[in-house]
Amino acid sequence: MDLEKMPRRGQLDELYERLDDDLERKLPRIEDSEIAKFFAGKTLFVTGATGFMGKCLVEKLLRGCPQLRHMFILMRDRKNEGMRLALSKYFAHPIFGPLRKVYPNFEEKVTAVKGDLLAEDLGISQEDRDRLVNEVNIVYHNAANVKFDARVKVSLTVNVLGTKCMLDLAEECKRMELFMYISSAYSHCYRKEIDETFYAMPDSLDRVYEAIRRDDATESGMSEEEIDALRGKFPNVYTYTKAFSEELVRRCAERQSKFAFGIYRPSIVISSYREPLAGWCGNTNGPVYFFLAVGLGVIRTGYYLDTPMDFIPVDMTINALIAVTWDLGTRWKPTDKPSIYNYGSTTTNLVHLRPLYDNIKNDGPTEGSAKAVWMNAVTPCRSLYLFWVLHVLLHFIPACLGDMALMAMGRKAMFVSIFFRVTKQMDKIIYFGNGDWRIHCPETMQAVDRMNYDDRELFYCDIRNLSWVHYVFIMWRGMRRFILKEDLDSKAGHEIYERMNDDLEYELPHMDSEIQKFYTDKTLLVTGATGFMGKCLVEKLLRSCPGIKHMYIMMREGTKDKLPVDQRLKKYFKNQIFDLMRKEHPNFEEKVTAIKGDLFEVNLGLSDEDRSIIVNETNIIFHNAANVKFDIKVNVSLRTNVLGTKQMLDLAEDCENLEIFMYVSTAYSHCYKKRIDEEFYPPPGDMKLVDDMIKADFEIEQGLSGPTLKMLIGDHPNIYTFTKAMSEDLVYRCSKRSRFAVGIYRPAIVVSSAKEPLVGWCGNWNGPVVIVLGCGLGAFHASYHHCYPMDYIPVDYTINALIAITWDLNERWKAENKAVIYNYGSSTTNPVSLRDMYYFTKYERDSERSRNAVSKDFIIFTSHEWYFWFLHWTLHFIPACMGDLALLATGRKPVLLSIFWKATRNMDKVDYFGNGNWRIHMPRTLKVIEKMNPVDKDIFFCDIRAHDWEHYMLTMWRGLKLYLLKEPFDPVNALKRYRLILTVQYTVMALLLLGLYCFVTKLYDAVYNR
Repeated sequence: MDLEKMPRRGQLDELYERLDDDLERKLPRIEDSEIAKFFAGKTLFVTGATGFMGKCLVEKLLRGCPQLRHMFILMRDRKNEGMRLALSKYFAHPIFGPLRKVYPNFEEKVTAVKGDLLAEDLGISQEDRDRLVNEVNIVYHNAANVKFDARVKVSLTVNVLGTKCMLDLAEECKRMELFMYISSAYSHCYRKEIDETFYAMPDSLDRVYEAIRRDDATESGMSEEEIDALRGKFPNVYTYTKAFSEELVRRCAERQSKFAFGIYRPSIVISSYREPLAGWCGNTNGPVYFFLAVGLGVIRTGYYLDTPMDFIPVDMTINALIAVTWDLGTRWKPTDKPSIYNYGSTTTNLVHLRPLYDNIKNDGPTEGSAKAVWMNAVTPCRSLYLFWVLHVLLHFIPACLGDMALMAMGRKAMFVSIFFRVTKQMDKIIYFGNGDWRIHCPETMQAVDRMNYDDRELFYCDIRNLSWVHYVFIMWRGMRRFILKEDLDSKAGHEIYERMNDDLEYELPHMDSEIQKFYTDKTLLVTGATGFMGKCLVEKLLRSCPGIKHMYIMMREGTKDKLPVDQRLKKYFKNQIFDLMRKEHPNFEEKVTAIKGDLFEVNLGLSDEDRSIIVNETNIIFHNAANVKFDIKVNVSLRTNVLGTKQMLDLAEDCENLEIFMYVSTAYSHCYKKRIDEEFYPPPGDMKLVDDMIKADFEIEQGLSGPTLKMLIGDHPNIYTFTKAMSEDLVYRCSKRSRFAVGIYRPAIVVSSAKEPLVGWCGNWNGPVVIVLGCGLGAFHASYHHCYPMDYIPVDYTINALIAITWDLNERWKAENKAVIYNYGSSTTNPVSLRDMYYFTKYERDSERSRNAVSKDFIIFTSHEWYFWFLHWTLHFIPACMGDLALLATGRKPVLLSIFWKATRNMDKVDYFGNGNWRIHMPRTLKVIEKMNPVDKDIFFCDIRAHDWEHYMLTMWRGLKLYLLKEPFDPVNALKRYRLILTVQYTVMALLLLGLYCFVTKLYDAVYNR
């Protein structure tokens, strides 16, 4: 069954129409919003309201806080048409359309105040100033000149002196409660780590006045040398003015403590995500211009070092601004210092430019623009020299040709002038495009976490939950609609794209898969082929690398049925994971031979004949087998994982034609370190320690005790990670003397497939699977969780990455001749927390109920251990007792309490791996992904940066129901059963509460009415 084609909730409306009448869904209500209550009765003064962020701020405040008393907007009267007419034109903008539908008379709450930051005392009349002084409670100072190349006089006057005048006005206001200054996350961008703190700014206002005087003295303004001397370590005058303005706010706050001061530092603000119009963008700033030019096929290359890009949607930025205002206003005390709130994505929801571009490219066939000039294909360059060469070839030459065409048609040439204008700004583009900043925003995230349910929905700003894949699709459609003014329903763009694609097929040579070429005529040996990852590895290699000569799979005889390995292989291939393979390559089994072997046995349990075949024929070994149980006997784990790996390395050294030995380890092999890099770490012991531990575990009937084992394995949390660390060291030592390439692959936590061979397929009941199932079935209601990233990776991505790095290792070994480690995880590239995963499926649950649900599906996340244990006993132990009583009453065996006690005993392991907060760095693996050609990127897709967690969670849940719970897709009956369970559950709870009330009442009567 194709899970991708299953209907989503929107397609099931008719199906649920008769069932939804009695379903109570909690929808967010403004009446329950703490933020809306905070702004009720307040009078606001907003500057910069006519800008990109300003329009969104005004619109959201009026729509999301309908009880605010009044709003003053500082506006220039550019055309001398009067403020009333200027305000009327302002509100005629389409962005205010949704607001007008909800509150038709909203304009009555807004007054335009004529003023200009360039003018003395803001250019505000005395009458307007008196009204502001007497009425204003909150000031949002958002106005600024954001141009990097503006005259020094203009930039300093508007941004610095304008802020000073706003602070002076705020100090005069009689009812002032809060002054919020909107700065920039790059105000101190000479630092790579931007924290929520003030940074030193020793300059005085005298220097600002002097710079303005000198810039005004000549017609051309200050010289470049003078400007460089003024800005110092700052990249431009704009960032200098923002840093200076922050210092003015700090100094003002030190002078008085009558009201709260806040500084809000957003990073790079781009198109809206949800509201008021999805994809809306009010300007063509740097990132927007880049994506637009890429989508239209204008930009063909770029100098890009694969550093994270700190983009944030404008609606989420404004919602966060309103939320931190509420947070500051409700918690401020006169003794508090000014609060700084950063807002960015590099430390909360990392995204790189390349995956965003790839998504625009992938949407080309269905979302192509009618104004496109060429196919949207970009060649990113890590070499500055290569970039300049391509910049001339792919941009300058087409610009010349374009101008020649314009001139031939009698029109004005313009493309070459645009080219030179962009080239002049290239230093700024390269600086901000490859800066690699980290914007830390813990205070902002704490404010988000303090918001109640209604506020989280009404003022959605949790950047940790944003799906970048989904967002880029919305952003591109918004650019076409609001900037290019295109009809999104028109097929013109699709037809143009198809014509360009056809032309390109004639112009470009056919591109072959480099990875498929590498595996052609290779003989492989795979261990661990019967496991979760092993099945996917075998299936993918056979399906996507049809040129493989032969594959040997090391297999044990059946432990229960004692089936010989050849018969076990036939049974193995009947697994549904091979169904797609069977359709595409019906005779694939002819390429596979099962060899009887066991890592636990001496010499791997191989016969002389089988060993001879491996030695003479094998070219590549994938050593994937391991005992992954944390609580297995010590000698079993050591003999399988460590001695078994040693014997595999001995076998590899005997192989006459071996080219590559790839050992599949784990990203947690050295999990006592919080930062896992692609490098070797010292082993926790030597082989003598391993032999002594095996011997001691044999001699003691109960095996090594817990305290003894803990002493022997040191910093490692369990025997499994200890054996993996020891095995990595064996591989490293072997690489120093080997004649073949040696690599180590460290995947993180592997979960259900995302795309292939079956969407959502999962072959085992590992930790994450149990958690997701427990949440979905209503058996799991409390989680001790710090919202740290959970390093999950889909199994198909994991296997594709393994196949790709093996191809890369072959070339890397020739150049470096040393063992190479490749990490693969999501915590540093596309992080997601357990809470995120739970909320991703929140709106899909009614259409995705399980027939095996046991209770209402809700979960309480807490970072307080004592509260978790209270919830654990209340929400898990008591229902387990009641469930077992019900089972006994129906004559069945009680099992729930035993499951509860087992889970409780393993809670330390759950806590360790669920709240470890590791960061798995994988620059080498990402370089492999970038190196792959477009064909390989499609066949062996493994770029976790482009993964959509929100969509994945839906397919994962469907896959768990289909492949593990063996449920048919029957949402109507599943929902009926779920509602029946809720009815029974609420009835029982009501009876228990009634019984408790009666008991307490009788106890009270017995004590006090004797």
